[in-house]
Amino acid sequence: MMTPKKYFLFFVSIVIVQSFNCDKIIDSEDEISTEMKISNEVFNHGEILNGEFIIHNNSNETRIFHFSSSCQFGYRVKGGDVDLYRTDGCRMNQSKFEIMAGQSKVFEFEYSLKDFDGEYLPSGVYKIHGFLYDMDYNENRSFQIK
Repeated sequence: MMTPKKYFLFFVSIVIVQSFNCDKIIDSEDEISTEMKISNEVFNHGEILNGEFIIHNNSNETRIFHFSSSCQFGYRVKGGDVDLYRTDGCRMNQSKFEIMAGQSKVFEFEYSLKDFDGEYLPSGVYKIHGFLYDMDYNENRSFQIK
């Protein structure tokens, strides 16, 4: 029969063993930075917005990013009456990725400047917001459609 002291020691030993198996937790947001690049700031209807959402690991250690599904990256387009979400970073059977120390991961995407019905967005100023699912890493850029 296990005494309360044995239960406690058993619990502590499990916690210690698990701590050695865990991925490194990001200690500081300064260690990870994001960047968003878009191909232009002014577009005409029919043109394609090409973009990159970049995550930089500024630390001295490999960082592992875990996700609750296979979706890692998405973006949102907002302006006027438009508010669209796009999922572009869903990778089959990949619910995590890692970035080596001093390296970066780039998510490339294309956006046709159309809504979900296939209609071109009205002329105006928009903001595109790239983000990692399940995390607070995000970046914005503005663009205009003539």
